[in-house]
Amino acid sequence: MLRRLFTLSLSLLALTVYAQKKVVIYDLETKVPIRQARVWVDHARTFTTPYTGVITLPEKFDTLVVSNPKYLTYTVTAKNVGDSIGLIPRTRTLGEVEIVGEDLTKRFDKNLSEWRKQDKKELAMIHPKTSLADFDFVRLFDFKGRARRKRTRKVTEALIKMENQEQDPIKRAYEKAMKEKGEQEEEPNK
Repeated sequence: MLRRLFTLSLSLLALTVYAQKKVVIYDLETKVPIRQARVWVDHARTFTTPYTGVITLPEKFDTLVVSNPKYLTYTVTAKNVGDSIGLIPRTRTLGEVEIVGEDLTKRFDKNLSEWRKQDKKELAMIHPKTSLADFDFVRLFDFKGRARRKRTRKVTEALIKMENQEQDPIKRAYEKAMKEKGEQEEEPNK
């Protein structure tokens, strides 16, 4: 009796295993199994394919929906399911592409010229007008600042004086050295 019960249970187990169906889900173009494909059986039960793309379906179902973001969704009835399901890759193609360019140098020059202009308020803040009302008491005791302003004034006056002279002192020294060199070359010839 025990032997019959064991044989009966083994045969029922074999029938249930046989009733389940294994299906491979693959890419139609490359013939490579698809990993992470979602399979919905009767819009309720979901399965995800492993790296082999093989999935075991239950023995009874009405519709099967297979989807993956990289592929078009495929819906099939139970009687049309074979041993493999090929998915078509989702492609996004563009029609005619028109490239329009613009010379950015003009816009750059315009922006640069606007950037160089100073606002009147900003200019007034950088170079304030001094009057008796604008007297700065702290500046009175700024000895280093006073010495710096004095040096700046002297250098400015020297530069203005150099511009007013006929020649630059460096140029004068160069001409004098060249004149002396020319006189030294003439002396050995005499």
